[in-house]
Amino acid sequence: MTSIAQSQAELQDRFIEGIKQTQTVVLDAVKTWSDAAARYTPAVPDTLSPLATQLPSAQELIKGQFEFAERLLAAQRDFAHELVAVLPAEAPKKKG
Repeated sequence: MTSIAQSQAELQDRFIEGIKQTQTVVLDAVKTWSDAAARYTPAVPDTLSPLATQLPSAQELIKGQFEFAERLLAAQRDFAHELVAVLPAEAPKKKG
């Protein structure tokens, strides 16, 4: 791995680690808020409207959206490789 590629990989790792740390803080805050709000939230009736029972769960929505994002990213990766393959290997030399 070249030093530039290594530096890029290290920067990406630090970026991801920062995102994960931020996510942990947000999750802790939301859990604290949710626990506090649960004491003041009225109970939801057991009888839901027929439409509500047909809605996907939050987990199903997340799964579907991330599967779509993965397919989209794979298509973009393929396109980028194909695009680079049709470009000239070197930039044209400047005359003069």
